[in-house]
Amino acid sequence: MELPPEVLIEKISYLPFKQAARLSLVAKRWRNLYREMKNIVFKESDFAKDLFSYDTGTTHERVSFVHRMEQWISRFPGNSINRFEIYFPAPYGFQETIASLVDMVLSKQVKILVLDFSHPETSIHYHVADVVLPGCVYDQTTTIESLKLISCSLDSSKFKNSTVLRSLTIGRLDLKDVTIMLSNFPSLECLRFVNCLSLDYYVMFTLNQRLRELVFEDCDFSPSYCTLELPQVVIVKCSGNLPCFTFHGVVSERMQEAELDFWLEGASVYRTEVDLGKLLNGVSHAKTLTICSFALQVIPCDDGGLLSSFGTRHLVMRTNLHPYELTGISLMIHKCPLLESLTLQIVPPKLMEVLLPKEFNADTYWLDEITHECLEKTLKVVVVRGFGNLYELQILTYLVKHGLVLERLDLYMSEDEMLRVQMALLNVPRGSSRLQITLHNA
Repeated sequence: MELPPEVLIEKISYLPFKQAARLSLVAKRWRNLYREMKNIVFKESDFAKDLFSYDTGTTHERVSFVHRMEQWISRFPGNSINRFEIYFPAPYGFQETIASLVDMVLSKQVKILVLDFSHPETSIHYHVADVVLPGCVYDQTTTIESLKLISCSLDSSKFKNSTVLRSLTIGRLDLKDVTIMLSNFPSLECLRFVNCLSLDYYVMFTLNQRLRELVFEDCDFSPSYCTLELPQVVIVKCSGNLPCFTFHGVVSERMQEAELDFWLEGASVYRTEVDLGKLLNGVSHAKTLTICSFALQVIPCDDGGLLSSFGTRHLVMRTNLHPYELTGISLMIHKCPLLESLTLQIVPPKLMEVLLPKEFNADTYWLDEITHECLEKTLKVVVVRGFGNLYELQILTYLVKHGLVLERLDLYMSEDEMLRVQMALLNVPRGSSRLQITLHNA
């Protein structure tokens, strides 16, 4: 039984464009099916043997790649396109052609549009946009539900009000006047900034009542003061240079996930402790909270500025278990009285210049008999990934001994470590009779 053409088209639409085009050689009835695909991704790297470099100028391969796109769009027989993506690094000399291509795609009622003109070899710290956003994109307010713009120079004041846009990603751009643009998208649910820079002293994100996810990925906010109003936010992720964020209107019971991962370059404990405290307080009700080594090293310096308790149920700490981090680890466990699951992801060391008290002794730190509320009442699962650090056995001994309701301890390590760890934990007194310790080869 042969599948009808519309079913075949739907299936091949999920293949990379080049593979779908090759299917035209399989059988006569497949010859032109790929031309009716509604999910189209054009990547120059799929067609060019050598990626474009800035000093070679316009090459024959680049001209051929642009011609392929023009040819496909001009011959598309349908009235609508679901997804259209272009990945074309630094397309100097082709901007007018790209604008024409995008205009034709928009006439096909496209729902998902991706324009990525970033060069893969460009540092994430380089924020100059390569292409001016085609003017037709500003006016498209009735069909685009997801928009991703990377290395596109844009004028935020030109965006027309859209009630259908649900997801917006902006990358490699200065976030000047971004609030003007966001005010035109009242239906936005997911907002992502990737490798962006903020040079303004003050930025205020007054977002709509529907936003659920806010992501800052590898962004540089070093000189900025930023206020976030996120009344319905569920997910917040922030990585890059530590921003000075102040949260307003976060509904505690709605926040499900927060992830903080910051650079260390040029960071100063004394400059960042207040900023980190504000940020942690803003996400303190996240059910799952992930924090990095940087935060663990800075937190002890700002204990007085943190809320007395967090609502976190699952705490993930990316740590090297270095002495600089131990106080931060203990403090975070103490701040989470409702904690049910703790994950330690062992990572390579990224250390700041932290001044430890003279009486601090990393070798005896976890021998302290002081316990925490979550260890006595709620913590049931502990997972350690990348086991093999000097101080891991010490913290595990502490948790096994004081975890009165602990049920699972999952340790992921190399096979060479297993016997040593198994013997070390064998005679540790267990605070919980229900505890099961499992060693995984990883």
